[in-house]
Amino acid sequence: MVGLHKVLFIVPSGAAYYDPDLGRTVVDPPQKIEKSCWVYSLSTRQALETFGRVDVRGVEVYHLGEVLEEATELELESGEVLTIEARR
Repeated sequence: MVGLHKVLFIVPSGAAYYDPDLGRTVVDPPQKIEKSCWVYSLSTRQALETFGRVDVRGVEVYHLGEVLEEATELELESGEVLTIEARR
C-alpha cells in the first residue's frame, strides 16, 4: 500500500446524554474528516524505531494541513480501521 489515498480520520464526539424515552445514555456518533494522504507501509526497521517491536504492522500517513490531534483512528479506502499510536 503505497501512494495517494482518501483517508477518513475518526474524531470521537465525546458528547453523551441521557435519553429518558430510550431509558439509557446515548453517545453521539464520531465525526469523520476526509483527507487525501500519502500512505506507506512501515518496514521492519521503521516499526522497531517507532514502536520498539518488530511484531507490529503499521502504516505511515502524510497529509497537508492542520494536525488532527483529536483523531484516535483512521479508516483506509479498503474499510480497514487503524488505531493512531504515534504522531511526528
